[in-house]
Parts: sequence; structure tokens; C-alpha cells
Amino acid sequence: MSRRRLPHLTAVAVGVLLGGALAPSATAAHDLRATTVNGPGQVYVGSTVHATIKIDNLGDPLIGGYVAQVVLSEDVVIDASDTVVGSVTSDVLGSQTVGCTIPFGLPDVPHVWGLHVMAPGDDDVTNNWNVGPFVNVFYVDLALDDPSPITVAVNAFGPVPDPIPVTVNNVGTPSSIVVFDVEELTPADWLMVDAPNSFAVGGFPGNDVFLRIDHAGLVPGVYTTTLRFRNSYYMDDYEDLDLTLVVGRAVFKPGDKIFGQIAGAGDIDELEFDAVAGMKLVVRVRSSSGDIVPKLSLVDPDGYVDDVVVFKHSKQLVKKLLKAKGSGRYVLRVEGKKGTKGGYAIKTHRKMPKSANAHTRKFKGLGYEEAAVAPALLLPGGTLEYAIAPNSKFEGPLGLSVKLPAGSLMDLSGAMDVLPNGTVKIEGLDNEDACGCFELWIDGFGGGPKEKVKVMVLPTQPQQGKGKVYVD
Repeated sequence: MSRRRLPHLTAVAVGVLLGGALAPSATAAHDLRATTVNGPGQVYVGSTVHATIKIDNLGDPLIGGYVAQVVLSEDVVIDASDTVVGSVTSDVLGSQTVGCTIPFGLPDVPHVWGLHVMAPGDDDVTNNWNVGPFVNVFYVDLALDDPSPITVAVNAFGPVPDPIPVTVNNVGTPSSIVVFDVEELTPADWLMVDAPNSFAVGGFPGNDVFLRIDHAGLVPGVYTTTLRFRNSYYMDDYEDLDLTLVVGRAVFKPGDKIFGQIAGAGDIDELEFDAVAGMKLVVRVRSSSGDIVPKLSLVDPDGYVDDVVVFKHSKQLVKKLLKAKGSGRYVLRVEGKKGTKGGYAIKTHRKMPKSANAHTRKFKGLGYEEAAVAPALLLPGGTLEYAIAPNSKFEGPLGLSVKLPAGSLMDLSGAMDVLPNGTVKIEGLDNEDACGCFELWIDGFGGGPKEKVKVMVLPTQPQQGKGKVYVD
């Protein structure tokens, strides 16, 4: 939540506050008294409440008007340091109601209601202050226990997945209550939110909202929506949760957390992900129910198994590695060893090989018309940059091109940026969907023994996933 500067009582002339139209005559001898002020016994920061005030006149008839300020004070002395939460300009005496907005930045400690009345020409200002009852100031702050994106993968004719819990917390003042509702920012006929209106109490465990998905009648594809969990009384207090439904085989990014259920012998969950040769998929696996002994296989783009790991049945996370031998779209296959069944949870991560990270290569003594090759491994969504520094003995002219994973060559002559020191930079080569080895070809060697070229290869891989994938 944002915090803003608090409004305080100010020592401005009351005549300025009221304006000339309310200025009394010089002979007025009215004596206004701040008689009473009352408000709720507890208030929430960001909310609007109402206070009741009473102002009497103990002197001559009031000519003009007055300003009444309702304040919240941390002590029983009403002064200029107190926070103004409401005010009214009027010439009406007696009781009235004042709207009060509880500002952000107000400490969540006990306060008292206060009233300050100001009128030009008041005969006795000592009774222009009044202290009311105590009031507890609470913060409410809605927060999801885990706001990371959720992906649910189902087979087109498979069963309806189990409800997915989303825990909503109130991280505000202990014992304060946040009332919230859930809104689909993009309507999703396949989604039902169980308990879309609920509450959470500060200092206590959060309440669960269940997401129920029914994919009956949906064709294979990807469906998305965003759920907004919002404080019902303060619209700027909310958190968004992205939800994706995949009808067909699931796709994940290393970094995502995977949750699934194996029904028994023959039941296999398959999840796709992108890998480059030498990349290690780090998996931390635990059994969440049943007697399942999780068996994970890494299947390459041609359907061959690169690696297999088996885990004991354990409620604790156990770490192992699976290594990809090639590049492309891989499949992580999950099953129960020897027909065991139950739920599982997998935390994933990736460890990239050297050629998929920034590195430097040096070339010298190449023959005439022989090209130097600087490979780099890149995942879809990554970018490539190069810095090529030929020495003074390099014959030239320098020619640069990139061989793409599919085998075609891309000429880089139009992308070269030559710096004053002779270094050539290639920036901003975006990789949308290719996966594998990108080879920088460097031409221009004349066969001289002292020719040298230094190349900095700068691949930037896409960020690892931060979502949750639920597999049918």
C-alpha cells in the first residue's frame, strides 16, 4: 500500500479559511464551544467513516460562520500536531455529522477523537477544543500466500482436475479484518471461484478460495484469465493472479513448480520444456500422497530417453539432476515405479552449460578464406550480443554471419556497429522460438600467422519460470 503525508492542523487565519463572505462584524462577541465529538470505536486506514459533533454558542448571536475540524490524536491534548480527518465550514449550531477519511501513514495505535472549532471574533477560544472517546486504528493489507502464476494442464477427454486452493492473508494489524472479493478480469466460462467473497483476519492463518475448473467441451488449446483479489472497501488494495488452462500436453519453464497425481500402473504425466545440449534440469521431488515412488524420465525431441532418475517415497524434497544431450523441445515424463500411485510435487531449476553463458573466444593463425566459428547455445526468448575485436594484423574485410539452429545463415553486415577502437559490436539479436546452437562465423582472415580476433559471446537466456503447473 502507498503511504502519503498526513494532513495536520495549521495555524492559518480563520478569516482566510472562511473567506470574506463569512467574516463577522467587528462588534460580534459570540463564544463558540466544541461541546462533543464521537466516532466509531475502531477505524481502518483508507476507509471513510462518520463522526458526530456538537457546537454550541455561549455568547451573542453568531454572525458569519466557523470551521470545525475533526482530528485523531495519539494523546488527549488536541493541538496542531494532530491529524485532520474531516472538516466542515458552516454557520449551523447544534449536532451534525462529518465525513472522515482515515489517511495512510496514520500509526496503528490507539487514538482519541478530537474537535477544534475556529471562528473570527470568538470571545473565548479556551473552549474551542474537545476530546472524545478512544478509537483503535487498524491497517488491513490483502496479500496472497503465493501470487505466482498457475497453469493447469488437462487432457481433452480427461477427468475434471481437483480444486486448486489460493490462500488469502491479511498482513495488516493483528485482529483486523479485511473483507475481499474475487473478480475475473477476463471472463472464463471454464472457471468457477468457490467463495468469491470472504475475509481474512490479521495475525491468523489466511482463508482459502478454491478454483474449480471444468474443461468439458473445450478444444485443445490454451485459455487464460487473471483473477483480482481485492479489498471490498479499499479498491487500491488488491493482488492479481494469472491463471492458464492448457487442454493438451502441459508446457513448463524450468523454475516452475509442478503438482500432479498418478492413478496407478500405466498412468503417465508428460510435460514439455525447452533445453539446450548440456543443460541440467534440477528437480526436487516429494511424494504428497499415496505410496508413489516417483520415476522421472527425460525424453529428447526424437523420442529417445536421455536420462532417468527414481526417488524414494518421501514427504521431504529430494534433489537430483537430469541432463539433456541435445537441444529442442524435451519431455519430462512422470510415473510411479512398479505401479505405485499418489500425488507428487516437483520444484524445477536449470543449470546452463558454459556455451549458454557469456564467454570469450580467441582465434589466431587461420588460413586464407577459413572462417572462425564461435558457437552459443540459446533458449527461445533469449537474446544474443557479440563484441568482435580484430588486431592490427587482421587482413579483412571483416565478414560476420550467424548460422541458425535450423541450418540457414543470417548476414550481420547491416547490424555491425564499429567503435573508435576498431571493435565491432552486434546488439539486440532476439530469438523468438529457435532452440539450440547459434554459430557466429567470422570471415576475413588472410592466412597471416599474427592475425588474431577476440570474440565476446553474450547470450542472455530468458528468465526462469516462477509459476505453478497443475497436471491432470
